[in-house]
Amino acid sequence: TQTINNMHAYGCTSLGPALLASIELAGRNRGSKVVLCTDGEANQGLTGSKFYGEAADFAKKKGVMISILSIKGDRCNLKELGALSMSTRGSVMKIDPNLLGTEFNKISK
Repeated sequence: TQTINNMHAYGCTSLGPALLASIELAGRNRGSKVVLCTDGEANQGLTGSKFYGEAADFAKKKGVMISILSIKGDRCNLKELGALSMSTRGSVMKIDPNLLGTEFNKISK
């Protein structure tokens, strides 16, 4: 278990299904943005460059931009997630956990 500012991380991350559900919901309004906040690696379920490429295609079809917000010091696969973000005209940010609120506000504008 890892603790940052009284938040506790544990278990596995199944990022893929959450990403697809977010794209589907955001896609109801073309031009919407999904901000994917991740503390590390997607280590269960749908992952890999093929999946992220297909997710990018799905997002583009729905008119959804995907931005990635990652925490400094993590093991986030920014190569694959960054490609997903760039192909949908989103941004990639790796931030200090103490600045999470400020940076999230920037990305949402």
